[in-house]
Amino acid sequence: MQTWTLIPGLSALASAGVTRRLHKGEPLLGPPSGVRDCYGRFAIAGRPFCMAWSGPEAYVPLCCLSGGSALTIHQRFKRGSPMADAAANKPTLSGSLPLYKNPEPLNPQEHQGKGLRYSDRQFDFLKETHFVPVTLGEFGAAGSRFPIIFLGENKTPVAAMGLQAGNNLFVNAETGEYEPYAYLPAFVRRYPFVAANHGPDSDRFTVCIDTGSHLYSDNPEQPFFNDKGEPTEFTNRAIDFVRRFESDVKLTEEFVKRLTELDLFDQQQATFQPRNAQGEAQGEPQVIASYWGVSSEKLRALKPETLASLRDNTYLGAIYAHMLSLAQWENLIARASARPLSVGAPPPPAAPEA
Repeated sequence: MQTWTLIPGLSALASAGVTRRLHKGEPLLGPPSGVRDCYGRFAIAGRPFCMAWSGPEAYVPLCCLSGGSALTIHQRFKRGSPMADAAANKPTLSGSLPLYKNPEPLNPQEHQGKGLRYSDRQFDFLKETHFVPVTLGEFGAAGSRFPIIFLGENKTPVAAMGLQAGNNLFVNAETGEYEPYAYLPAFVRRYPFVAANHGPDSDRFTVCIDTGSHLYSDNPEQPFFNDKGEPTEFTNRAIDFVRRFESDVKLTEEFVKRLTELDLFDQQQATFQPRNAQGEAQGEPQVIASYWGVSSEKLRALKPETLASLRDNTYLGAIYAHMLSLAQWENLIARASARPLSVGAPPPPAAPEA
C-alpha cells in the first residue's frame, strides 16, 4: 500500500514558441499539434489555485504557501506507469485540498468514457484570482507582464495579476476573455490534472484528475481513454505535461533554497501614491503589497566566485528577471485605475503579507 500526498505543484513549459488560437477539437492541455510548447493564452487546461483570507488585516494565497497538501491519497499503483490501478484497490481520500473539488487517480476503470469539454467562457475561473504561482523557467515571460514576487515561509514565487482579492486585471469580467497575447502561467494551464507524489523522498507520481472540475465531462470532446482503455494522445500529452511540471517544481525549489542560503531575500513593499487631476500628490503613499524580494545590495555584496556560480546555473538571469519585473507594479496600478469598480464592491483589503 502506498500513501501519496497530493500537491498543488507549480508548472513548467514556459519555453518560447509559436502561439495561435485553438481550433475546436484540439486538446486544451499542451501545445497544439505541430506547434512548439505554447506559453501564451492559447493552450488552456486550466483553472487557478484558490485564494483564502488569513484574517481581517492580511490576505495570502494559503494553498500556495502551505508547503504541501492536506489531502492524502491511499491507492495501489501500476509499477512503471503514472496511472493508478483502480482494480487493485479502491482509492480513498483524506483531508482536503484548495481548488480541487474531487481529485481521483486517473485510470480506465473509473474514467472510461470521461474526459474534458470546453467552456464558452473558459477564463471565468481565473477572474477572481490575483496571484498565480510561477516557476523558474517562466520568470522571463511572466516578468514582462506581471511582478514576480516571493510569498510565505517557503518564499513561493508568484505572478501578481491584480491588486486585491477577487479581481484579476487580465480577465474581462463581462466576457470571460483573457487579455490577448498576455502570458498565461502554466499553473493555470495544467488544471484539472495534478500529480500525486508517492512520498516526500520519491520522484514517482501518479496523475490525478479533478472530477469536480467544470471541464470534466461524461460527454467529452477530449476523452481520457480510447475504446481499448488505452490513454489517448491527449492524455499522454497531459502525463508528459505533469512530468515536466513536477521537474520544474524541483528546480524552482532548489533556486529558492540557494537564494535563501545566500541570504539574498529581504522584505519589500509596493506602494501607490494617490494624485489629484493635476497630478499632484494627495496624502501619504499607500502600501499595496508586502513580499519577499531579492535585495540588490545583498546581490552586489556577493563574492565574484559566488556570482559566477549563479550565472553558470542560470540563477542570475532569473534573479534579474524578478528584479526587472517589479516595474510592472505601475502597470497593475494603471490597469486598476482604468477599471471601474463594480456596484457594491468591498473596499480593497490590506496589503498581502510576505
